Amino acid sequence: TPLYSSAASDVYKRQNLGRVFEPFFTTKPVGEGLGLGLAISYGIVRDLGGNLEAANSATGAVFTLRLPKHE
Repeated sequence: TPLYSSAASDVYKRQNLGRVFEPFFTTKPVGEGLGLGLAISYGIVRDLGGNLEAANSATGAVFTLRLPKHE
């Protein structure tokens, strides 16, 4: 079962959605964000064999985290 997280205040423009996991990409004003949080998160999840996706919904951005089941 995937884990969902939504941020009602952050809706990414369609042209930016594909870039949200790039290092140093941010939609925040200069000096208010480094743009590393999602890039680091994506790398950790990928290294664990999982997947992290971003999408928009009517209420904001939605991040879906899927990790393999540990046996």
